[in-house]
Amino acid sequence: MLSVGVATTLQTAPGVAVHDDPEFPEAHRTFSLGHSAALDLLRDSPATLDWVVITPPMDLDRTAPGTGRYRVGGPHVLGPRIAQADLALAIVDELTTPAHHREQIAVTE
Repeated sequence: MLSVGVATTLQTAPGVAVHDDPEFPEAHRTFSLGHSAALDLLRDSPATLDWVVITPPMDLDRTAPGTGRYRVGGPHVLGPRIAQADLALAIVDELTTPAHHREQIAVTE
C-alpha cells in the first residue's frame, strides 16, 4: 500500500513534527494530527501489511517542470520543495520497484 502524506507530519528533530512547533497555525493542526494518527495506525498494523507513506515537502510546486530527479530520506524534513512531476516520478518508482517498507519517507528535489 502506498499513500501520500503531508509535510507537517515530518520531523524537525527526533520525535518533533512540524505541527508541534508553537508557531504552527492552529487552524491546520487538527488536519495534520489526523495524518499523524493514520501513520500510527499503519505503524501498529500487522507485519503482513506492506506500506509506505511518501511525504513531499511543504512547497509542492505544480507549475515547475519536472527534473526527473528527487532525493529520498527518512521521516524528517529533507528539503524545501519538489516539483509535482518529480513527486509523481517518486511514487511511480516506489510502486514499480519498492525500496521502502512499513515506513514514512520524505522526498524532495
